Parts: sequence; C-alpha cells; structure tokens
Amino acid sequence: MTKARGYIPKMNKQTKIAVAVAAAVVVVISGYLFMSGKASGFFAATEPETATHTANAVVVTDSTASGGKAIQFTAPSGGGGGTGGGGTGGGGTTTCSGSANTPGGSDGTGGCWPGPNNTGVPSGTTLSAYTGSCTITTSNLTIDAKTINCPGDLLVRASNVTITRSKIAGHVVVDTDISQSYSLSMSDVEIHADGDLPVVYNGNVDIVRANISGGHNALECQEHSSHCSMRDTWVHDQWQAPSGDTHLGGVAHFGEQVACTGKGSNGMTGVCFDIEHSSVVCDAAVNASGGGCTGDINMIAHYGPIPGAFIYKNLMGANVGASYCTYGGQAPENGATRIVYQDNVFQRGTNNKCGTYGPVTGFKFANSGNVWTNNKYNDGTVITCTAADECL
Repeated sequence: MTKARGYIPKMNKQTKIAVAVAAAVVVVISGYLFMSGKASGFFAATEPETATHTANAVVVTDSTASGGKAIQFTAPSGGGGGTGGGGTGGGGTTTCSGSANTPGGSDGTGGCWPGPNNTGVPSGTTLSAYTGSCTITTSNLTIDAKTINCPGDLLVRASNVTITRSKIAGHVVVDTDISQSYSLSMSDVEIHADGDLPVVYNGNVDIVRANISGGHNALECQEHSSHCSMRDTWVHDQWQAPSGDTHLGGVAHFGEQVACTGKGSNGMTGVCFDIEHSSVVCDAAVNASGGGCTGDINMIAHYGPIPGAFIYKNLMGANVGASYCTYGGQAPENGATRIVYQDNVFQRGTNNKCGTYGPVTGFKFANSGNVWTNNKYNDGTVITCTAADECL
C-alpha cells in the first residue's frame, strides 16, 4: 500500500548529530524487585557461602560486607523492564555507558535512555524467516522471533495483531483508512525502511522497546487512527534523498478525525499520542536542496485537532538544522488541547537551543488542559513556557 506522506514545514540546514551510545538493562530480582543499574552491580549483604544462588548471582569480594563477601546479581540476557526504567532487550550488562543524556546513557533518574543495546531484538534470540502473508487479515495473530522481509509494505488489516522479538525490513502500515478497528502492538523489534514514507503508520499502534531507523518519520499517527503510543524506544537515522524538499522528523501526529481512545501512564484518558521514555532524534544530513529535519517529536494539527497527548520523560536530540526540537500541537487549521509535556530532556546542541530557534514551538500555553512541567535542557536548566506562548 502506498500513501501520500504527511506534511511537515520545510526546515533550515542542519548538521548531523554525533551520538554517543552505550548499553542499558534492567535487573529483575526474585520476580518482584527490578532496578536499572547505575554501578557495576547490585550488592546484598549476606553470607554467600550458605546461600542458594540463582543463575544470575555470583559471589564477589566486598570489604564492606559481612565476612568480606557479597552476592552480585547480573542481568539475564534480554531482561525485562518498564516505562521509565531504562528499557530492555539486547544488553546483558548492568550499567549505562557513554555520556549522560545520550541514547544508551544515563537518564539522570537511575535508568538508561533507550539506545542500541537496550532496544530491538533481545540478545540470544534465534530468528527464522517469516513465511506468512504480507497482508495480515487474521485478528489476534502473534508473530514472534521472525525476520520479516516483505517486497512492499507489511500491511495490517486485522485487529489485535502482535509482533515480538522480530526484525522487519520495510514499512509497516495499519490500514485505518479502511477500518478503524485494525490495530497492532510491537515489542522488542528492530525496523528499518528506506524511502519517503513513515516507517510505521497510519496509527492504532503500540510500540515498546523498538529500534527504529529510516523513513521520513519513525512513527506517524494519521487522521483515521484513534491512538499511537511508543515507549522505551530509540528513533534515529532517518532516510534522506540526495536532493528535494524533504521534511523529516522523529515521530509525528497530524491531528484526528476520530475520537481518541488511548490512555497515558499518568491516568490521563483520551490520549491520541502517548510518547514515553524514548530517545528521539531527527539526525539525517541536509541534502543538496536544503531539505532536512523538522524536529524530533512533532504534533501539527493539519487533519484535525489534537485533543490529548502525553509527552513524558523523553530525550530529544539537538539539531541546529531543525527550527525547533518539538512542535506542540497548534496549527493554523486546528488547535490542540490537553497536551502534556512532563519531565522531558532536551539536548542543547552546539547553539545551546536544541533547534535553530529554540526547543519548542506551537505549544499554546492558554489552551484547555495544556501543561508544561519540569522540562529541562540536558545541563539541568529548566525550560519555561509563558502565557505569551514562548518557551525559553
């Protein structure tokens, strides 16, 4: 299925961001306590010679522990995690590496930002070739541990389709233009697509711990979808044409013509667009015509209003070639209400503004339910938004 791409305003020229990346993982202890690592391991004060050890527990020397010994717990390969917990997949280590506030690095709250070693297919997963139809019409279908190489789009025309621990080459389309009952959930997947279309669209999609590259947006929520959600995901390396008026982005929402049915983790109901604890950067190089990135997380209400969005604890990559790093929902055609930005981190970049002109535009401070709270630059400076609709 081929569909015209969503419009994003043309951007100024940019420089490509060099991103330091490293590993992250969440350690699960006894099936109840889980934590994301900040140091070499988690130590319990015990007498290890008398204990029964699980497969991920080893005895280590610790002069501060009773008897000079302690148990160090290491994460099993591909261990689990949750929103804001540093992500999962891949890994097998217990520490964030690289610089803070970069993909894979520390998120400043005890977790790790999603990056190359804690998103995508978990290490140790054995993949086999997908031999099913590239047009999915069976509801409640689960596809697990597959390499999916469809000659065109992987087209979903069914409800409650699930794809886990798989590698996908090409675009993934949930055909909500045909039926708004179609839906897709993906977790621990790696997706790459070339060409001037989004990697995943039209909507009614939930994405967790994915590594998404290529396309002109990694995720694009369009007018006939009721929700899009993404968490613990790494978005990077958009496709770029050698020339032409390209308008690239990380993730995008262009307004709804149907009722929102999603829900943010803060309990906020009627959320069209729920983006949580993800590393999102539009970092494609500027082409010969000056085409490039719009921003990282872009809400521009062209097709209809955006009546609910929760943008929570994301890392937005700096790009001096993009006008702003995020667009807050307002457009000349339609407005945006109940847009919540909370606890997000904006890289400053070489000009200290994240984008060419600043971190955010189109956020209408006075609109009903709009909230801007505790959003900061990566150096800890708070970004304030005022009733004059300026964010500095």
